[in-house]
Amino acid sequence: FLIPIVLGMLCTESFFGTVCSLLLIVFHGLTSYKLSLSFGHGIGFAIGLERLISLAADEGYPFHQEDGLDVYVIGLGEVSRNVLQVVQQLRHDGFVAEGNLVQRGLKAQFKSADRKKAKYIVIIGEQEAADGTVNFKVAGEKEQVSLKVEEVSAHVKELEEK
Repeated sequence: FLIPIVLGMLCTESFFGTVCSLLLIVFHGLTSYKLSLSFGHGIGFAIGLERLISLAADEGYPFHQEDGLDVYVIGLGEVSRNVLQVVQQLRHDGFVAEGNLVQRGLKAQFKSADRKKAKYIVIIGEQEAADGTVNFKVAGEKEQVSLKVEEVSAHVKELEEK
């Protein structure tokens, strides 16, 4: 209910604002009109969020396009906390990161990283979690390096600057 109001207020000079304002008027008119139907009162109106975004994009409002992930963190074994810790650290440092918190096979997790277009992959096994290290690799390359957990963000920054 608040989306058309807010969007209408923000975009009053455009076609997008006009659409949102009209939706608000129609919604208000329909809900204030009292119908005595046996199954209850109420009429609603809906517009898909994709349609609103499309209208806004046509009016020149920028929307972030997903370019893929910077880092995908793979966990092997009982290491969900460690995966979450690394993902949070990377996000805090400004990277787009995602991790797998459910126990899945290595091949399935690599497929997920590939589907999400991750540039870098961090692998944490139970031994690495105990040592406070991770295995780091550039997607599409076979070479891996072992890093301390604290060094992951700095290493990604270094690779991004090249």
